[in-house]
Amino acid sequence: MNKYLELMRPRHLVGCALIFLMGAALFWRVNNYLNSNLILGLIAFLLTYSSVYIYNNLMDIEYDKKHYVKWKKERPLPKGLISESTAKRVIITNLVIGLTISFFINYATFMVNLGLFTLNFIYSAFRLKNNPKIGNIFIISSQFLKILNGWVVNSASINGLPLTIPLLYACIYGLLISIYKKKFFKSRGQKRKYMLVLGLITLSLIPASMIIYPTTTGFINKVIILLVIGAVPLKVFSKDVNKYFNKGLKVNLIVNSIVF
Repeated sequence: MNKYLELMRPRHLVGCALIFLMGAALFWRVNNYLNSNLILGLIAFLLTYSSVYIYNNLMDIEYDKKHYVKWKKERPLPKGLISESTAKRVIITNLVIGLTISFFINYATFMVNLGLFTLNFIYSAFRLKNNPKIGNIFIISSQFLKILNGWVVNSASINGLPLTIPLLYACIYGLLISIYKKKFFKSRGQKRKYMLVLGLITLSLIPASMIIYPTTTGFINKVIILLVIGAVPLKVFSKDVNKYFNKGLKVNLIVNSIVF
């Protein structure tokens, strides 16, 4: 794979694209149409978000060099295939192009993409992954904005947005991060307490979504099933795919198959 393409973590971006398309599917379900800017909006989102991954690579370069997982050592930056100065130029280029395209689509798309970059920049720069309470708030907010991005690219207005649905999936994602990242918490007690609070919020959003938006929630669950099926081959052929997204979809599928 091209070293510059690998620098942007394309397999992770596939997971991001699927979350974006969930937002687009939600908009279509509510409004019965999709804007012609959808593909352009997806490109703008992926370009903007790729700069997040490159910046994260820069922050983790020394850590990745010593990592026990071989494929992390083989990334372009720790392997020395791309210099840090070149990576910084790619970040700026992708960010400027992505935000410029976003601005010409509509102001809401521009603000959502800018918000996504800002959230993740702060998360990486201040190593918030070492602070579970604050870090997971950033993670959940980021997932919510990814879904919202698929909505606002079709319309700058969020009128009609079934708010509890993207919040539900964002919370499920955050809950899974808490489960699968063993080193995310300093103690088991801290982890249990945090997961209890987030779990209660997530569980309350499920009936809320079903009661307030019954048909839309059912439709989105069908979309989730299709995305899970589409994500399986990616997981089989690559360990670098967004595993938390896939696990989140599977857990959501199980939960909602019982509920519905």
